[in-house]
Amino acid sequence: CLSPRTSHFQGMCYKAMQQVLVLACMGQFARASWPSIAGYPPGSKVTDHNAIDLDQRAIELELSQPNIDYNHVNKIYSEGGNSKAYALFTVNTLGTALKKGDKVVGHTSGVEGKVYQNYPVGATSIKVTYKVSDNQQS
Repeated sequence: CLSPRTSHFQGMCYKAMQQVLVLACMGQFARASWPSIAGYPPGSKVTDHNAIDLDQRAIELELSQPNIDYNHVNKIYSEGGNSKAYALFTVNTLGTALKKGDKVVGHTSGVEGKVYQNYPVGATSIKVTYKVSDNQQS
């Protein structure tokens, strides 16, 4: 057994502290590289949030029509048309509870997503988040 007073033990502690320090520094300075938005470098992927300008354009287009469908305008405003990366599905009654983050795959499309929130047995609609582009094309 090593005694805390032995030089071997102190050397092992020093080496361990060095490794922890190196790993901590790597975590501190290692960051994903996301394209700047209006000169601001985001700290994470925000392209779905950044697509709010497309929602704004859709609302403006709806409001410029001679016969304004305010229900549609409200739907774009409330649910997003481009800026919310989820889809709402009506499903057969769930026989198994779903947890936020569970992977799901579209039966006909094969598109993969993750469950937006927890759903109990018996739920008949679910929200699923899906992958969005890394590039904002607006």
